[in-house]
Amino acid sequence: MDNLTMAVMSMIINIAYFVLFLFLWILRRDRALGFFAGAFGAAVAATLGLTLQNTALGNAGIIALNIGLYLFYALITGGFLYLHQGSRHHFRVWGYALASSLLILYFTIISFNFEIRGYVSYGVLILIMLEFMYKLRRRKEGLPQGELMFLRALAVANILIYILMTSVLISGEGSAQNLLQHMDPMAQLSYMLSILNFAVWASAALILDNQKMVDALASKNQVLDRMVNTDVLTGMASRSYLELTMDSFLANAERYGQPFSVILFDLDHFKSINDRFGHLAGDAVLKSTGKALLSRIRKGDLLGRWGGEEFLLLLPNTELEQAMVLGESLREIQESLVHGEMGVVTLSGGVTQYEPGESRSAFLQKADQALYQAKEEGRNCLRQIM
Repeated sequence: MDNLTMAVMSMIINIAYFVLFLFLWILRRDRALGFFAGAFGAAVAATLGLTLQNTALGNAGIIALNIGLYLFYALITGGFLYLHQGSRHHFRVWGYALASSLLILYFTIISFNFEIRGYVSYGVLILIMLEFMYKLRRRKEGLPQGELMFLRALAVANILIYILMTSVLISGEGSAQNLLQHMDPMAQLSYMLSILNFAVWASAALILDNQKMVDALASKNQVLDRMVNTDVLTGMASRSYLELTMDSFLANAERYGQPFSVILFDLDHFKSINDRFGHLAGDAVLKSTGKALLSRIRKGDLLGRWGGEEFLLLLPNTELEQAMVLGESLREIQESLVHGEMGVVTLSGGVTQYEPGESRSAFLQKADQALYQAKEEGRNCLRQIM
């Protein structure tokens, strides 16, 4: 395969990458994707310039090739920095690109010198890679370690490619006037590596952008999980999470014969607190009560807000007598709390143990009946139903 064919192949591939990233940018309006689209637009210009070097537009092709490559590397590395850090390249990178572009114009139009022009081009591309690595070192806290190592390896690989290209230029000095005229195996290897290089950068951009989306989705799922499983006011388990966990505990109790008890707590005279002091005061009582009870439950038990001023405590591997003892200790803790101007707010509780074959609703109905009995018998106490 000759150099022109490889240049055309590279241009076609880069057009595909440009269209892909442009479509993604239009779809999502992510600035990093805009950098990637711009980078492969510059790569198209560079490879088009390469194909023109043996034509009447040879000088224009040389200029397009070099400036396109500067823009490609500045934009592609800038996209990666923005993707994970929200930062841009240092102005030095654009200074390198501007200065080298002026030199390319001089050594192409005014004083044609293929070798010096090549040294300038490869040297600037290596400088851009070194700046990229420096930026990664300075801002590495913004990148996962695996991605950081991957981008460093990619930068090092590009430096080695352009060192190889420089060696090709040195070995062929005086024998060619542009890149398409280098026909030795080392030159063709360097062109093949360049084509592969564009594909690697594109793959890296797609992989890391996809990882960013996966991380963002995981973060949103965590937020949704907290919203579903956690009571917003108290930070305790929500009713839906209590029901889900209770079903698991009931299944274990039914299958393995393990004891399982629950305590349904209710704050005494809570409506009068809301009426006298307002709902914010009532919310404060719910929060402080939840915090106090959570600090004293055992590992493996689950306490959550069942609704309104009711709290449900799930006690796996716990018989009724043990549940009564634990419930009484929690009632005493609540009785010792003083809730500011609201004073002491006591708890009543209904305690019950699961019987094989009971449905969840029947099981909870027993706890509710025991709680009603505690309310009827003066509040600030616990009652049990087997």
